[in-house]
Order: sequence, then C-alpha cells, then structure tokens
Amino acid sequence: MAESVAARGYAATSVERVIELAGVSRATFYEQFGNRRECLLAAQEAIFDRFIGEVSAACSHGTAWRDRAAAAIGAAVEFAVRRPEEARLLSLDTIAVDAEAARNALTGTERLAAMLRTGRDHHRRAADLPAVTERALVGAIASAINWCLLSGEPLADLEPQLVQLVLTPYLGTAAAVRQADKVGRRLGGEIPAVDT
Repeated sequence: MAESVAARGYAATSVERVIELAGVSRATFYEQFGNRRECLLAAQEAIFDRFIGEVSAACSHGTAWRDRAAAAIGAAVEFAVRRPEEARLLSLDTIAVDAEAARNALTGTERLAAMLRTGRDHHRRAADLPAVTERALVGAIASAINWCLLSGEPLADLEPQLVQLVLTPYLGTAAAVRQADKVGRRLGGEIPAVDT
C-alpha cells in the first residue's frame, strides 16, 4: 500500500496494484482486508506504530531534554530516509482522503506533541508558550519532511534546522543554535542553522 500510494497517490491505488506489489493472491488480500480503505488504515496504523517506536527509543537515551528531543527529531528524519514510502503514507495528502485516517493522524500528532510538551517541565521559559505550540511544531516537522520527500531535497540537511526550530521556543535562539550545530557536526559537517 505504501509503495503504491507513494508512486501513484491513493486515488489511483487499486487492490490489484497492492496485491501485485505484495506478491499475494486476491483471496489472501480479502482474508485480511474488506477493501482498499481497510488496507490503507491498517498500513497507516502499522507504520505509525513502527515510527513512534523508533522515535520513543531514540529519545530514551540521554539525560538532558534537549538531547532527547534532538534524538527524536533525528529518528523521525532517519525513518523518512530509510522508509520514504512509509513516511509519505503518513503525510497529510494521504490522510486527507479519509475521515478515520485523519482522526488517527490527530491522535498520532497528539502523542508526539505530548512527548515535546515535557520540555515545559525542564525549561522555565517554556511555561508560557501557547497551548498549540507542540502540535504546531509536530506539524512543521511533518510538513518539512514531506516537502523534502516530494521535492527530492536531501533530508539530512533538514535535521539540524528542525532541531533549531523545535528547541528555540524552549531554550531560546542561542542555545537552540548550539544544539543544531552539535547535530550538524555529528552528521559530518557544518550545516548552517536557520537564520533568526
């Protein structure tokens, strides 16, 4: 499903194409799913579970919140690098085709936002941020990754910029730039941070 949707879009994805790519029979497909929509929803759920597992594992290392947040962003970018079709299946253009998929996406966004929200407990300046901050940041990360996937821009260049973007409301610009520079050096180069 992910491969077909990435190549053709959901509207042009047929059960026939999915079973061809999966190498299974029509009978096997219908043993698992009642229709194409059920397959889409199951694929999104499985992919999101894998994604959130990788992000959660990445941010379980390190003691400082800023390091855990940077690691989670790195895991999100790495997921898109390794599994671009799956990352595309989680994107807004795919989610827009179905109300249940949209509700699932909102639930997923809230799970990720809750992870970021813990930064408020660690950084005094974050206490007065608008309630929507974490959801907006998750949306910005998803949008930036999707843009790179669609445009062909390198995802690796995005990671330090996302780290700076996400950490700035919590740490302030100077500390967020230092963390982004640290990520850029780890990736093997001096990747310029976002101008502020």
